[in-house]
Order: sequence, then structure tokens, then C-alpha cells
Amino acid sequence: MITEYFRKYTDVRCKICGEETSIFGVKDFSCACESQNNPTFSLSGHAIYYHKCKNCGFIFSTDFDSWSKDDFQERIYNDNYVKVDGDYVSKRPIECVRTVDNFLNRDKNHKILDYGAGNDVFSREMKIVGYDACGWDPMWNREKPEERNFDLVTAFEVIEHSPTPVATAQ
Repeated sequence: MITEYFRKYTDVRCKICGEETSIFGVKDFSCACESQNNPTFSLSGHAIYYHKCKNCGFIFSTDFDSWSKDDFQERIYNDNYVKVDGDYVSKRPIECVRTVDNFLNRDKNHKILDYGAGNDVFSREMKIVGYDACGWDPMWNREKPEERNFDLVTAFEVIEHSPTPVATAQ
């Protein structure tokens, strides 16, 4: 039993480049990764291990790899999520609008898809600023945008949350 547990957390290859990793840290499931955002929840007693690739530096967990969309919605993206990550409501998406607007030199002639859009604040704010933008998130129950070509696809805080980051980016 201990050998199986040890192997599960020590023989982990990077989800991006396939190279060797080491344990980067561990958190209780009920705690946010960022210590400043830890609301008062009781400890769950379930350790979540994070690994860091020794080659590319990617940090990830394998503990959610077998979860379904329903598992994520029930256990993470539920009514308590805002207590853990209140910045996702508007602060972080609006900061991303400024960053992308600057990156594009305020040239509004770009069609933008925000993949992993969450509550879709980023694309709504990009429209207000003057861009042709839409968002889609496979974890939210919204229709996919119409198929068309985009000049830019953003994916803020998506790859590190995906059990299959390479496939997610393809």
C-alpha cells in the first residue's frame, strides 16, 4: 500500500514535455493554492500533491485527472468558488483586457476567442473596448461560439488546470 502510494506521487512525468518531476508542494483540498485567498473552510484531510517539471518548470497536479465535468462543478466550481477566488469575478479579467489591448496596440481589427472564459467577463469587456470578442468555457453550460477564424485565442489560467494540457491547447 505504501509503495503504491509512494509510486503514485514520485513516478510522475510532466504533462507538457514528459520529463521527470519532483513534488513541488502539498495542500489540503479545502485550501486555495494562494495562501492570501484561504477562506475559513474545515480541513478535508485530503492532500493534493503538486509536481514541478525539472525540465520545463510546469507545475501541476494529477489528483483531478480522472474527474468529470460534473465532479469539477460539484467540488470546485460551485457557489463557494467566489470565496476562494474572488478576483475571477471581475478584477483579473479586467486586468487581462488591459494587457491584451496593450499587446494588440489598441488595434480593434482583431477577432478574439477567450477559451476557458469562465464567467465571460473578459470577452464582454473586450467588446465594450471595441473588439470582436467571444468566450467559451467547456466547464460552463454555454453554447460554443459559431465556428469561424480568430486572430487571437486567449486561454488565461486554463492549461495549468487541465488534466490534458497538450490536448487542450491543440
